[in-house]
Formats: sequence, structure tokens, C-alpha cells
Amino acid sequence: MSRFKEFLRSAWRRARRSSKMVYYLEVKVINKLLNRNTMYPKFIINEGRLKTGIVYQHRELANDHSTTVGGGWWYRDDPNSTILLYGRSQVFGPVARNVLLRVIGEGNHDFPGYTFYYSRSSDLQTALSKKEKLI
Repeated sequence: MSRFKEFLRSAWRRARRSSKMVYYLEVKVINKLLNRNTMYPKFIINEGRLKTGIVYQHRELANDHSTTVGGGWWYRDDPNSTILLYGRSQVFGPVARNVLLRVIGEGNHDFPGYTFYYSRSSDLQTALSKKEKLI
């Protein structure tokens, strides 16, 4: 096999492995060029802990995703001290209810004194009407 073909084959293997990261970087660059800085309230369960933030994509919430088990969106109601976890991450998928129960029950979050609710719905209004109390 020629050296050029070998180079192409190895480059293709590397590109396939990192295609998700390349796509992610392309999206970030395109959004910067178009001046789209839309951020969203998202959460993940990473390293056995609830991690929340206002980010563009779920992967911005942690550096190492080897222990990420899922994610979604969150809504915080400060006057009532409640947090609604709802929806799913397109990259990491939804979080199982039993995982949320364990993480929240163990206190692995940054919201002491808050009551947590959960809904599988991806629409906030629907999630608010169909929420279930976690703890």
C-alpha cells in the first residue's frame, strides 16, 4: 500500500473517532460567527452528582464524561424552593428516575432545602403539569 493511502486510512480512523467532537466544535464556531450565544438551563448526572448550568450543550457541564449517565433540562422556582428536572439530553440520553432518586437522596447537588420534581416531558409547560415529586 502506498504511503499516501496509509496516511488517508489513518486520518479517516482518527476523524471517525473524533467526529462528535469535530461536530461540537463546528457548531460552536458557527454560532460564534452568527453571533448566536443562546444558553439553556441544562443538567447532567456526572460522577454521581447533579451538575447544573446555563450552557449551550450538555457537554459543557463537565470535562470528563466517562461517568455521565444522562441529562436534561431544569427549571428553578426560588419562591417555592423547588427544582424541576425534565426532558433528556440529545447526547447522553435521559436519566433514569431511580438514578435521580439516589443522587438527590444522597445530597449530591448544590440546592439544599429545595424540593425536587421530575418529568419525562421535554416541554416545560407539560412538564410542570405532569411533574412527580422525587424527594
